[in-house]
Amino acid sequence: MAALLSHYEVLDAPTDADYDSLKASYRRLSVALHPDKGGDADAFRRVQAAWETLRDADARAAYDAANGIDDRDVLVWREAPVYEFARPAPGEPHALPCRCGGTYELLDDELDGVDLVPCDGCSCYVRVLGAGGSAVAADAAAPPSR
Repeated sequence: MAALLSHYEVLDAPTDADYDSLKASYRRLSVALHPDKGGDADAFRRVQAAWETLRDADARAAYDAANGIDDRDVLVWREAPVYEFARPAPGEPHALPCRCGGTYELLDDELDGVDLVPCDGCSCYVRVLGAGGSAVAADAAAPPSR
């Protein structure tokens, strides 16, 4: 019996592939495997199912979580303590500038549970120290005393 392939393996794509890469893989494989073109109907159905899941950001996140695929395969630009995220005004997200000119944003309800925060301008992430789940001691959440 053949081993089950992940949706990423079915699409011949890495787990950190962006939407455009996944779409290109899907299109290439769907043409090559289409039953009307003499392709394998079962393989075509697997490609369709993989694409249906991975093309939707929410469905992809649920699939990744259920299958132990996490964001650890991303480019972490740096580690930053929670206190480095500036808060411009009450109710606004905490923000940290990225080297690309974009911003890492952290909402109040994420302060205790987030580990990696994506930049809104590039593919980099920052690892938040002192947030829930972090291996850093709790006192890292406060700025150093002088």
